Amino acid sequence: MENNAKVLLKWARDLLKSNGVEDVTFESRVLLAHSMGISVEVTFLIDDPITQEIANDYQSMVYRRAKGEPTAYIIGYKEFFGEIFKVDPRVLIPRPETELLVEKTAKYLNDQSIEKQEVMKIVDVGTGSGCIAISLAKLFPSIKLMATDISAESLELAKSNAQNHSVIDQLEFYENDLLTNLEGPFDIVVSNPPYIDSNSIKAVQREIRNHEPIIALDGGLSGTETLSRLIIQAKERLSDDGLLVIEIGFGQKEDVLFLCKKIFSSNSEVKLEIDLAGIPRVLLVKNNE
Repeated sequence: MENNAKVLLKWARDLLKSNGVEDVTFESRVLLAHSMGISVEVTFLIDDPITQEIANDYQSMVYRRAKGEPTAYIIGYKEFFGEIFKVDPRVLIPRPETELLVEKTAKYLNDQSIEKQEVMKIVDVGTGSGCIAISLAKLFPSIKLMATDISAESLELAKSNAQNHSVIDQLEFYENDLLTNLEGPFDIVVSNPPYIDSNSIKAVQREIRNHEPIIALDGGLSGTETLSRLIIQAKERLSDDGLLVIEIGFGQKEDVLFLCKKIFSSNSEVKLEIDLAGIPRVLLVKNNE
């Protein structure tokens, strides 16, 4: 095979397409850009021959992608909220829809004074790569956050990301199951918990079911078991005017609204925010006791 970008990219597109990869044009360029240490945009400008070492590296990555391994794991990072986060099979790959969690939490924090931000008790439950907590810490240098995860391996990676983003002093990490054993009250509880029902995991994309950590995906037989546990625990640990911000899955709107209206006071504000696909994605509960 001739070692130039045009030929290699066509080979990659054809191989990825024949193996069921969807956005072959973009993914083939992301992998080439990574193998060459350049931006995706620059791959459109390459005319010079590519070294055999780079071509071999690129082809190896394309073969891995064709077998179903997610691109983020192959290149070792994922962009989230305008920042780069290291990822590997220890953690869930951050999704664009989860950025809505950061947006809504940031909006609430922006409404508070700096003095109040400094004393607020904030926890990111099931932090994974740490992308939510770290994004908030970078946006608000005056805040402190707790980041919890049931997986010690996930916490190792989250700590590494916090160090890379120079916010390690703003974060405390705890190996913990949801809010169990954590002492409140919390002013903000934010979380992207597992919410796929156990029976549906085998039907999701191979990239997800074969490579991402099941513990970060499996929300129990109903899909809302972990969500429900967290909502109930948050009710007991939120401050009187605390905020709960949770990502939910498709078709779970009615169940979570019913639970929230059942356990929170009638004065509490409960609402759902939709994502760019028009799906109810983020549950917001303002606790008004």
